Amino acid sequence: MPVRRGHVAPQNTFIDSIIRKFDNLNRRFIVANAQVENKPIIFCNDGFTELLGYTRGEIVQRSCMCEFLHGPHTSPNAVAKIAEALEDSEERQVEIVYYKKDGSKFLCSQVMAPIRNEEGIVSMFIINFEDLTDAPYRDELDDVVPSIIDPRK
Repeated sequence: MPVRRGHVAPQNTFIDSIIRKFDNLNRRFIVANAQVENKPIIFCNDGFTELLGYTRGEIVQRSCMCEFLHGPHTSPNAVAKIAEALEDSEERQVEIVYYKKDGSKFLCSQVMAPIRNEEGIVSMFIINFEDLTDAPYRDELDDVVPSIIDPRK
């Protein structure tokens, strides 16, 4: 089995098939270990590193709560919803303001999904990140959160 850079968990077919499936969908995602207390990131794909400007080495082993992406406009309410979804092993979508490595902010749609093993136990989370800053419905959001959507405001 080929070794993929960015793994910090034992190689297995289960993880590799999940990564291949999501990589083929042009997603920006991370995979986290749900069986360790801080739920560390065990893999991030190239799309995720390109979106945020971090290298895999800077991301892997950090908590999947992604505190390193938080900043002044990151909503504590959104952070609490993410923590709750991870704690309860629920699938959930949250819109949150994150900050890239260069300090620029962006509106992110984050979808957390638990992955169960053969015994039905949540063993991992896959978390997808989508940049909504230039989404088609941006004009509607400008009235609600102008300083979050457009950094010039």
